[in-house]
Amino acid sequence: MVKNLLFQSFIAFVLVGFLASCSDEVSQNMQTMPTALGKMNEIVVVADQELWDGPVGDSIQYYFASSYPIMPSPEPFFDLRHFTPEEIKNQKLKRELRTYMIVGNISDENANSTKMIRQDIGESKYLEALEGKGNNNSVGNNRWARNQLVIYLYANSDEALAETIRKSFSAIAKRVNMHDLKQLSQRVYARPENLGLTRKLKEQFGINLKVPGDFQLALEKPDENLIWLRKDDPETTLNFILKKIPYTDKDQISKAEIKRLRDEFGNSYVSTDVEGSFMRTNDVDLPMYDYTIDINGMYALEARGIWEINNDFMGGPFISYLLLSPDQKHLYFIDAFVFAPGKAKRDLIQQLEHLAKGITIEE
Repeated sequence: MVKNLLFQSFIAFVLVGFLASCSDEVSQNMQTMPTALGKMNEIVVVADQELWDGPVGDSIQYYFASSYPIMPSPEPFFDLRHFTPEEIKNQKLKRELRTYMIVGNISDENANSTKMIRQDIGESKYLEALEGKGNNNSVGNNRWARNQLVIYLYANSDEALAETIRKSFSAIAKRVNMHDLKQLSQRVYARPENLGLTRKLKEQFGINLKVPGDFQLALEKPDENLIWLRKDDPETTLNFILKKIPYTDKDQISKAEIKRLRDEFGNSYVSTDVEGSFMRTNDVDLPMYDYTIDINGMYALEARGIWEINNDFMGGPFISYLLLSPDQKHLYFIDAFVFAPGKAKRDLIQQLEHLAKGITIEE
């Protein structure tokens, strides 16, 4: 059950019942709207206090604050903040964040969340939902500020609302991730592109990948078709390894092969000053998950887990891929791992994931 929850958000899903437009007043004043503020992976839940303190609030936190896959220490899928409708109405700054989820049991017509939802989705949708018909979710943009995402979840009872939250989780998570994509890309490419490394990957590996300017060459093994790129700062290290392999058999695309390639690289090239140290995959303390995905039209196997240094106290999360080239002659092994002792790692692994999923191949 938990595994399904963790990975449902990676399934493409389109929310139904999109909000057609903002109100006339909002549309007319679009030019004077402030730009929404806030960080990626944050959702502001707008709900009446009684609803938030009860089973509905528990359901929201169970799904949306569930553990992000896979971290050495638990980190939430989303950072949640709760505001009441009264706070939203009376405090201007609380209306200027990036991502909102407005939740209400619309059978309580006097509840402020119901009044807000009813006004925003329109009387027709409200009456349908009140009768248990139609969709129980809607999406809008720029409700109070530019670049703002507003998601509405509603039903005619607490039980039905909890079920709506369960069913909508994966779709909403996907939608929020899409909304955060621009901010994520800006973080990855905070500095100008490293044109030299971009050219090297094109010439030696036949791949197109815009390498961020703060990544440098850590290791190059032309005889192994292997390159290691790394971004270092005083508190974190982001690592990106690429290896090109002849493709001969479909059995190569497996979790076991990803683990073998990771451990082969770690045993050969990653160590500390401690004798007998090397990097290895730890799939004992936490599982290593794998699933197939599409990367720019190419078939790929993705795996997530944790790594550690043998005989030393170091470790962190990794995300790895086996990517099949369009002509099916080569596999590209991509391994990205984070070292950030004492720091949150969710956003860092997402940066590496974004980098990996930017690859295209011309052969």
